[in-house]
Order: sequence, then structure tokens, then C-alpha cells
Amino acid sequence: MELKISELEVVFTTQYSLLYRFRAAYKDGIRSIKLFGTPQGLITVANLVSGDSFDGYYEYQFNTILGNNLNPNIISFSLNYQSYTNFYKTLASGALYDDKLDYVPYIKNFYQFSPMNFTYFAFEKNSIDMGAGGDVLNTLWFSLNDNDPTLNPMLDTGLFYNLDSYQDKFLFYGEYVSEKDMYKIDFIVYQNTLPGNFSYTLLSPTSKFSSNHISSLIGSNATFKIINSNGDFIRPILKELVSNLGNNINVQTGNTMTIGWNLRITDYPNGFLNGTIEIVSEKDLEPIFIMFNETSRIRGDKYDGVYQVNFTIDGDTCRSQTFVISKLQLFDLYPFVKMDSFYNSFSSAFDIVGTQYEKDMNITINCQVKLIIFILQTDIPDSNPPKLETLSFTKSIDVGSSNRIFEATFSISDVGSGISLRHNPYIYILTNDAIWFKVPSQRLNYTSTLAFYNATAELPWGFGQTKLVVSIYGIVDNYLNMNGYSTQNLKDAGYEYTIIRTQTFTDPIIESCSQITKKGGSIFLYGHNFGVENTPYSLSVDYRNGSNWVVVNPTKKYASLIQVDISPFTSDYIQVKIQVNSVQSNILIIYPMIRTLAPPNPTTTPNPTETPKPTVTPSPNPKLCPGEPVCNNQGECLSNGCKCNAPWYGPSCSSKVSPTPIPPPAENPSTEFNVTNPSNPDQLITAKISVVSLLELNSEFNTINRFVFNKWNLSSVVSNDDKTSYSYYSYLNGRNTIVNTTIDFFKKESNITFAGGVINIVPFTIKFTVDIDHFDFVDKLSLMQIVMEATVTTSDSGACSSKFIGEESNDNVQWVKMNINDNSLYGRFLDRALVDDTIVTSKNVIIENDSSDSYNSVTSKIGIIIPYYENNAIIDPDFSSLVDSNYDGPSKTCKKKGLSTGAIVAIAIYFTFK
Repeated sequence: MELKISELEVVFTTQYSLLYRFRAAYKDGIRSIKLFGTPQGLITVANLVSGDSFDGYYEYQFNTILGNNLNPNIISFSLNYQSYTNFYKTLASGALYDDKLDYVPYIKNFYQFSPMNFTYFAFEKNSIDMGAGGDVLNTLWFSLNDNDPTLNPMLDTGLFYNLDSYQDKFLFYGEYVSEKDMYKIDFIVYQNTLPGNFSYTLLSPTSKFSSNHISSLIGSNATFKIINSNGDFIRPILKELVSNLGNNINVQTGNTMTIGWNLRITDYPNGFLNGTIEIVSEKDLEPIFIMFNETSRIRGDKYDGVYQVNFTIDGDTCRSQTFVISKLQLFDLYPFVKMDSFYNSFSSAFDIVGTQYEKDMNITINCQVKLIIFILQTDIPDSNPPKLETLSFTKSIDVGSSNRIFEATFSISDVGSGISLRHNPYIYILTNDAIWFKVPSQRLNYTSTLAFYNATAELPWGFGQTKLVVSIYGIVDNYLNMNGYSTQNLKDAGYEYTIIRTQTFTDPIIESCSQITKKGGSIFLYGHNFGVENTPYSLSVDYRNGSNWVVVNPTKKYASLIQVDISPFTSDYIQVKIQVNSVQSNILIIYPMIRTLAPPNPTTTPNPTETPKPTVTPSPNPKLCPGEPVCNNQGECLSNGCKCNAPWYGPSCSSKVSPTPIPPPAENPSTEFNVTNPSNPDQLITAKISVVSLLELNSEFNTINRFVFNKWNLSSVVSNDDKTSYSYYSYLNGRNTIVNTTIDFFKKESNITFAGGVINIVPFTIKFTVDIDHFDFVDKLSLMQIVMEATVTTSDSGACSSKFIGEESNDNVQWVKMNINDNSLYGRFLDRALVDDTIVTSKNVIIENDSSDSYNSVTSKIGIIIPYYENNAIIDPDFSSLVDSNYDGPSKTCKKKGLSTGAIVAIAIYFTFK
């Protein structure tokens, strides 16, 4: 049987997109179908709408604006069919493809215009002064010698970006205005746009025209001037890089060393925002990934500052190696999104190549080898890699269904240097056409010799061809011995290694949609299994106006695409769903595109004797940076509060850390300890901190589900010179979600990198790390809130208490300080979190107590709120115990009159959600 093509058609879905539909059959199966001349023209079984690779129907949408300029009159295309027996067949427009004498069609009737057809072209504002700051709205009007009322031209103003990342912000849609017989495109000129002639690209269905091209044909009306703008498309510059401890470092057994670099970074005129650094070695190619921002700055300012980037080496598990900076990325306050793909692969470390600082890119560590003086022999370093002990995973997956979850659990053992906690193995799922899907694992719990892992991911729709196989790599111990198991290795060792792959076309799935505004209009829904011709279905929209679901009729419907008209709406979002053959789809939440203009900068009077700064530095927020003067002149006021100079600490840099004893492990992940006042040792003060509950909230912040942690299991106790750690685990009631909590009692000062910043952990800090894996939210609008409770009480009948809260202007809590007499419990909270490896904004709120505070007891409940996530999320607050040199907080509640100064306990809480 030779390759058989039938029912080939090409459908216009919009002016800018085509839908290819056809049936293809071949006895050995079709591996791929290539549309030549298109950037994304590879068709596989992921584009099937029914059947299989041996005989199936395909649908594939081609977006013309992603391609090069296309022939405006006739667009020809070719299909290349490749089977598993390397059989090739190529068809082009005009070629006969079946015994019915049907031929591959020519694609005609694309509406096309050219700058040669303009009869009018002008911008409403031909000069824009950006000196006041903020964004400015402008409008392009143009007319053609043959206007088509159905044409919707587009203006692309993001010339330095990839379309996928900037389309919501830099791609503007036009409309035909019948009253003027012209086209109108409203667009935003963003603050800090480059001065000079404004650059853009005008898009037609098949062509792109740059502003330079249009200007060469019609003259000065083709653009407009930008003046007085702090234009900034130059990335921050690495001026200097110096290793903190030199390039050759000896690490002694039993010691923990902090090594790294000081980076001098300049950026004018807008200032450095944050950066990422990746570090590898010849022994370890898994990058050490560190993010840094203003909290890492040790001197200077955002225009010219020195930033410290450190990581630690454990002498007990050390291995001699040379670390090198493999990648350094620096970002400033503009642009709004990452630069193009070239910059994503570019390292700012190249800035110092060829300079005196290049030598400091490498740091070599020499690790001491343990010696045993016994018959003049030396211990042999650990040379045995960890090994796989157990492995189980999902045995079959329907890649055409709404449930395509793959889950694996496995355990790793190591009897030498111990399992590396920095390296989590990866599960690889491979297809028979050499396509692989990588699934990262998360550690559930561990001892020094045994670790348990879970790996969960959703396979792409239609993934694979006929069968799937599994392998596992990235198994590493502390001495960097590596191991991995290929599919053949797993088979030889007696483990399962295959997944049964099936593909049905029953579950309708809505994956995405085109843009829409609150004005309504036509919208496209993209997905799978919407049904072939004559399949019964029902499409519904919920406008969130109290009328519940409304059945609507599509204007176009195919198995993978639906076009429907949406009425104007006022709600924050709408919802759509479809029912096909009585099977309900998922609910897709659609947020309207809302463009807002950044306001102008505040007006200031410059000092004529000084060179003004490029941007205005805001006044310190007294709620975040208390003290008189600010931070008591013993620290610097940053966006998240005071950064204190040692040995000062606390919200106003007027306190010092108070030593606290390490208590024995409790039955649950909470800590309770006593603090005595040196001036009155008979008066006992007790502090207790605990994780209270986990809440799921709806979009109005109302509680949907509440989980209380009832039973915990102590999994490990680890102690070294730096800290003592207690680890616990529990399950959420009625869920498969595992909650791991680790309490670290720090003995030394440490720096922890999180969400783009470095957090300084002072000695005697107690750090909670709460690790939560995948959580089944009710919907994608749901939020998660972790509730922490901290209480300070005293036996002193004459005590005074107070509570001092540091808030931003949006009532987002940054820190809380609770005082009793001379002691205080101080908690810090970041306004950002890591959600699915992306930095997002988090919100910290004070929850009302069930009972009122009194003179001898004060309690704070803090809810840390993060958005919906798929795989994992991390939040990162911390607490401390201090001694105040002076009290500068609110008035105290006392049984007797009088004020006191105070002391603080250091507790850091880290949450990981997976």
C-alpha cells in the first residue's frame, strides 16, 4: 500500500491564519508531515483529530504573521510525508494527489496591501515629549486605494523582542472606521522608549513593512519623533568581577566555607534591577543557580553598585574542582520583558573577557582528604555512585484524554559520602521517534543513606507514536559520583521500563484562546476533540453577571478550533466550556486584555549645582523603615525595609540578636523556647512559632477548603557546626498532597538566595521550610494561604506588650515585631514568591486573632498568599529574637505604667509548594 492522501482542503480561519485539513494513510505509519516555507510547519500525531498514524485525519493551523513575506496572489505549499521505513513523498500545489484527480490547491484571495497603495498615512502626534515620564497614547490613521472593511491591520512596536513574549504588550490591533473610510490603530508609546524616530512594523495578512521601508516611500509622515526620553535598550554592564577569597582555596575537613564573587554592575539611565548567575565545574555540570538584586548590594547604588554572590562548600563532602561562571544575565528597570532569544543565550560575563578580571571567573577549591593513621594507609575517597533501589510509575497513559498525568516514585541509596540534596534526578520519557519528555523529581524525605523522590508531570496532548519507554538520570552523591539508568539498564535490572500509550478522541479539551477586550467581539478557542462534522455539541459562556451559563452558537467550528462571538461584559473575566457527545470539557477562564498607561513621574525641583539622577528616588516609607532618623542611621532603607549594618538588626536597626537555646524535637513542626531577661532572670518569657493550617481561597479571598495539620512524623534529625535540623512530614486530609517541614536552628550567620535576592540569616535564627507538592486547586483562580502563628507570653504580672507591623501602601505586610518587656519576636516577609520557577508577587496579611492580646501575651497570625500553581511554589519569610537598645514602636499595653526596651528571637520560615 502506497501513501494515500484524501480530503485535502485549506480554510481561512482569519485574515492572518490558515487551517490545513486532510486525511493521510500509509501501511507503516506516517512519522511527520512538513509544510515547507513555514517556520512551524511540522505536523505529527499531535495534530490528529481522529484515527491514528496509519490512517488518520489531521488539522493544522498556520499563522501567516510568523512567517516571511508571502506571495500576495498565490501561496503554494508542499507536503513531505516521512514514514518509519524512511519512505518520502512530496506534493506541491497543482499536483494530483488521489485517484479522483483532486490536486493540491493553490491558496488565493489573501487580502494584501503595500505602502505603494497608501492614499493617506499619518500619526495624530508627530512629536512626543517623554520628559514627564509615564506612557503616552498615539494613533495611526491610514487609507488605501482599495479599502477592505474586513481588514484588521496590526502594528508591532516591540522590534527587540520575540513575538511570543511581547504580543500582549507590543502588538496592537487596528480597525476599519467606516465614517472616515480609513484604518485606525491606537497604540502605546512606553516610557523609556529610545529617542529619535519611532520604529515599528506594520503587518498585513502576508507581509511585514518596517517604518524605514514605509518612510522611504512616503516620507516624514511615516514616523514621529521621541524626545527627552531615557531610552534604554542597552543591558547592564559588568565592569568588575573579583573572587571573594581568591582563585585557589583550600577547604579543610569539618569546615563550611562561603565562596563567590563581588560584581560591579553599572546601568544608566534607569538602573540595575536583578540578575542571575549559573556556576558549573568540570566535576558537576548541574548549574548552581543564584538570583540577586538590590538586597545583594554591598555598596554603591542601582546605577553603579557592587553586588555579592556567594555559595557554600561543605568540607566534609568536598571534592576538589574548579568552578566557572557559565552564564550571567543582568536586567535593568527597562525593558519590561526579557530580550530576544540571542540575549537569552548571551552571558554578560563576556564583558570582562580580555580584561584583568577574566582570571577571577574561575575558582579552584582543594579539598582535604581524610586520613586514618593505621598501618600507614589512607582512606580511599568515595568512588561508588548512588544506586536505584525502587521504582514505580504510571503504567498506561491515554495521551488524547484530559488526564495525561505521569507520576513516578523511586528511592536512591548511597553508603559513601551520602546522597546530594542539591541534585534531584530526572525521569525521561522517550518515544520511538527519538522525542523525549523530561520530568524533574522532588525529594520527599531522606536520611544520609536513603532518599525518596516523586516525579509528576502532564504529558503533551498526543505525545509519542506507538509506545513510550522510561529512563532515569541525574543520580548524584555528595562526592559528585553520578549514575543513570537507560531503558536497557532498567530492563536488565528487573525494573519496569515501558508505558502503554493509547490515544482516544473522547474528552473535549480547551487549551487556549485569542485575545479579547471587555468590548467583546470574535474570539477563537483552540484545543482538541471538539468533534468532527455532525457530532452533537453544546458551547456555553458564563459572563459572570449572575445569569450563569449561556449557550452560544459558533460562527466556525472544527475539531481543533472554534470561533464564537462574545458579547460585551463588565466582569473581571468570563468562562467558556463545551460539551461534545455528552462529555464535558474543562472550563477555560478568559481574562480580557486591558492596556493601562503608566502615570508621569512626580514633579521635582532639581538642584542646579548637582547633576540630577536619571530617576527620582522615593522618600523612605516610615511604615517599612521606622526610626528617627530612618533606620536610626544604622542601616539603609530598601524597598522591603531596613538593611542593617552589623551588629544591628530589627525593623529599625535598633536591636541586637539574642542567643536562644536549641530545644529537643517536638511531636510536630513547631518550636517553643524560653528567654530570660538578664536584668530580671526570675521573669520567664516563652515564644512559640508553628504552622497552623493551609487554606484554599477563591478570587474574592474567601475560604474554599481548609486543612489542619493533625498528625506529623519525625523523619530525620541532622546536626553539624552550622545548624541543627529537624524534618517532619504529613498528608493533607483527603488529599495525596505531602507536606514536608524542616526546622533549622542556625548557629552561624548565613546567606540564602531566594526569588532574586539574598537573605541574610543571623546566628540563632530558627528557619522553617515547608515543602508542599502538587495541590489540586478547585480552579485556576484559586489561591493558597499558609497560616503561621507566633505567640510570646510571660509570667511577669507587671509586663507590657505591643505589636508593630510594617506595611506597604497596599497593606502588604513586610514585617511584624511583637514585644514583651525587653524581649521581642521579629518576623520578616518577602513580597515575592517562586511559582513554577517564576518570580511572582505574594501577599502577606495579618489574620485576626480569636482572642485579644493582653499585657503579658501577644499573638500574630500571618497568612502568606500565593496564586494558583501547577507544579511547585516557594515562599520565604523569616523571624528573629532581638535585644533593643531603644524602643521606637507604638504604645504598649501594660498592667502597670512604664515602658521597656527589648530583645528578639530569629526565626526564618521557608515554604515550598509542589
